Amino acid sequence: MQLISIALGRRTGVYLHIMCLTAALLFWLTPSQAAAQATHVMAPRDPSLLEFTRDWGRESVLGDLAARTMRSDDVEVRFWSGFGLFGTSGTVLRRSDGRWRAWQADIHSCQMGLPISVGDTLSAHSRALYREQARKRCGDRSWDTLSAASMIVVDTVALRELPSADYEAFWQELKREDILELPPRVPRTWMMVDGLTYVCEVRRGNDYRGSEIEHTKPEGGPDSLVQRLAALIERGPSR
Repeated sequence: MQLISIALGRRTGVYLHIMCLTAALLFWLTPSQAAAQATHVMAPRDPSLLEFTRDWGRESVLGDLAARTMRSDDVEVRFWSGFGLFGTSGTVLRRSDGRWRAWQADIHSCQMGLPISVGDTLSAHSRALYREQARKRCGDRSWDTLSAASMIVVDTVALRELPSADYEAFWQELKREDILELPPRVPRTWMMVDGLTYVCEVRRGNDYRGSEIEHTKPEGGPDSLVQRLAALIERGPSR
């Protein structure tokens, strides 16, 4: 009996130790602290311009907003405008660990020409290497001497950090202006071939919302809303 009591005592001690460790872990990973990728996603169906914006994130220090690990009290807004002949730029607002930062993001298209015989036989690995070269040599037009070329085209994201400002108040203003009410898309009877389009990405903890809305004479509430938000973001927060 004594041996059984000792064994049970040790087993109980180990069990209590595990319970204490579990409780401590749960204490530290409170809802405001736990980090995760987005588990609730609302976005337009593919194909969508969000394919581009998420690629830009993946190929830059920003990261893919829908997949980036964030705490439940973290917030990020990426508001993009353009997607036409005159280029694309965006504003990024990020609250991480209670601290706000903001960037201006400009998209540059980098091109690299290869002889057609080379470009037509590239493996996926080789194409990735040439894409990286195109990014590093962005603006280099020495390949223009080729009489015929297979083009490697890759977008790059140029980030410029914006000055400190009251971004918390600005975020509250964006919410009052219903940034969280933007629909994924606005049903149209027409398709925009070239022109100004807005893409808005909002991430709050595990929730991700993506919207793609054309700039047009307002056909309904969402058109007016996204244009008000664009003007507000262009104005920026008070400093």
